[in-house]
Amino acid sequence: MVKFKSVAVCALVAAAGQASAQQMKMAERPRPALAMPTEPRVLEDGPITICFAVGTTPGYVFLMNKLTEMHNRRFLGENDFFTFGSWSGTSATPRALTWSFVPDGVLAPGLSGQGSAASNLFATMDSGFASQGGRATWTNRFAQSFARWQALSGLSYTRVTVGGNDWDDGAAWGSGGSPGLRGDIRIAMRLLDGANNVLAFNQFPSGGGDMVLDSGDIGNFASASNSNRFLRDVVMHEHGHGMGLQHVCSLNSAQLMEPFIDTSFDGPRQDDTRGAQFLYGDDFEPNNTFGTATPLGVLGASINSVPVPNPTTGTPDTNSSIYSIEGFNQEDWYSFSVTAATVASFTITPVGSTYDNSQQAGNGSCPTTASNINTLAIGDLAVGVYASNGTTLLGQSTSGTVGNPETLSNVSLTTPGTYFMRVFCSNSSSLPQAYRFTISANSPCPAFVTHPVGNDYCDGALVALTVSVSGAPTPTLQWRKNGINIPGATGTTYAFNNATSANSGTYDCVATNSCGSATSNPAIVQVTEQPFIDTQPTNQVVALGGTATFTLVCNTPPPINFQWLQDGFPIPGANSSTLVIPNVGPEHEGSYRCLINNLCGNANSTVVTLTIGETCYPNCDGSTVAPILNVNDFTCFLNKFAANDTYANCDGSTTAPVLNVNDFTCFLNKFAAGCS
Repeated sequence: MVKFKSVAVCALVAAAGQASAQQMKMAERPRPALAMPTEPRVLEDGPITICFAVGTTPGYVFLMNKLTEMHNRRFLGENDFFTFGSWSGTSATPRALTWSFVPDGVLAPGLSGQGSAASNLFATMDSGFASQGGRATWTNRFAQSFARWQALSGLSYTRVTVGGNDWDDGAAWGSGGSPGLRGDIRIAMRLLDGANNVLAFNQFPSGGGDMVLDSGDIGNFASASNSNRFLRDVVMHEHGHGMGLQHVCSLNSAQLMEPFIDTSFDGPRQDDTRGAQFLYGDDFEPNNTFGTATPLGVLGASINSVPVPNPTTGTPDTNSSIYSIEGFNQEDWYSFSVTAATVASFTITPVGSTYDNSQQAGNGSCPTTASNINTLAIGDLAVGVYASNGTTLLGQSTSGTVGNPETLSNVSLTTPGTYFMRVFCSNSSSLPQAYRFTISANSPCPAFVTHPVGNDYCDGALVALTVSVSGAPTPTLQWRKNGINIPGATGTTYAFNNATSANSGTYDCVATNSCGSATSNPAIVQVTEQPFIDTQPTNQVVALGGTATFTLVCNTPPPINFQWLQDGFPIPGANSSTLVIPNVGPEHEGSYRCLINNLCGNANSTVVTLTIGETCYPNCDGSTVAPILNVNDFTCFLNKFAANDTYANCDGSTTAPVLNVNDFTCFLNKFAAGCS
């Protein structure tokens, strides 16, 4: 009897035989035909792809491509990712797998035209990792690779060792898994074709899922970069075939299962994760009934879905999720509890993007034209919420459109206890739709989620105050100004155009339902007018030594800034509506104006002048140096009185004697009054 097996082989194509740590060509190749060791043959193994190193004989390439093309027509189907069998048999069904290393010496198969050879896995890897912690390091890298697939899918893995050794019982290759003796997946290493060409090959699940690595590539596998990412990406890629995933070609995205592997990222990407979840479900399977619901804990302010865990190095694909559902035949159930009556809202958000995922041709080539899929819009997500018995429907939403979040708002959870959320698809898609979710708790009494925010505005502006409020039933709203209801202002936003100072005040909003009322925080609105000068200053003619006063009137509400200028230059300290200049001297003659401004604009007063007019009478000595009026003026007056100078006739009398004591009194009074 001939036993057919599914085999995937991955090869590295590098110019002049030089390995690249960034790109490795991964491809399917046949197992050897042992009956005719010198003739390449393609067995009835399932779909295969062959990649060739630079310099391969053209005739050999042509022959192998023709053989694989005819062969693949019998196996390859169509899908938005490409699979060939699975360990579960039924899509989206979780499965526990075991894995093990074979001991050195177990005969492992080779490439086409090669016979079996003894596995040298431990000797080769121990030597290659001698400076990196030895066996403990490289075996942990394999464990990390399987753990990454476990975190992203419904698969779980357990390593099998026997007799205190790091390997299994050493049964012949192809013996299959046996509990406690050897893993479902067995891993060996042998020389295939040396460095930089074929890296490894892996059987599909129907062939046993086993993996053979090329010991000639130990230099690549032992690269320490990014925690041995080269080795881990090869192992995760190869086991992708062992899970049932075929290659995917993409012109505009990066995926682990592409024919070329890109070590700029770590492990499975979006398409790889979706493929694994299509075959085995997500990491929370089985949770397709309320009896197997995934527990989420106590609902506080909110419950958010768990993010994609970080890989060993680098970051996860943001378009991936550890939650997915098949619209045709799957639903996900989650349980949560509340400690008091509350109102909750549920949002289910699709996750994905548009990218090219084309199928690799049987001859190993990839299409040159993109075949894009929008994984954000595969399934039309829907959500339902159930009471503690798992059957009483409290609310359901199917109104959202495909590719957009589905939201179910204000579901009353009237008593403390356990409740259930059911996520499903309302369309008939049979492919995974990745998603995330949020459950938000709201009090049934009104509560402001967003409060209005006040501000300073200029006259003529648009003023808009906005609130958002929670509560069940939905609260009614009433806006107030300075504590007085504003007629008709009952929406979540209160706005008015062409604001004036009359609109200044304190605003708030009152929310009311059957549970009670709540008042928002106050919002202070200050409307400022552009400054305007109501009364302009006037020209001044002042006697030498007198006092000049310029005044303007501005009725614009404060704050207002003033700045007086003389001949265009700011006068230090002249910052009020009135400018007073005492002891006017020649240096004060000139032009004056005032600049006023606030946050909404500015205004300039008219330009006025200060002129020195007639002499100040008490300034008898005619001095121009401050202080203009001083003791010298008294001496001057006495001298003029003694000389019978008409200047001394201060009171202007015409009756003899014209100069008398009254003139002294008059001079004293004028001196005391100063110059004006």
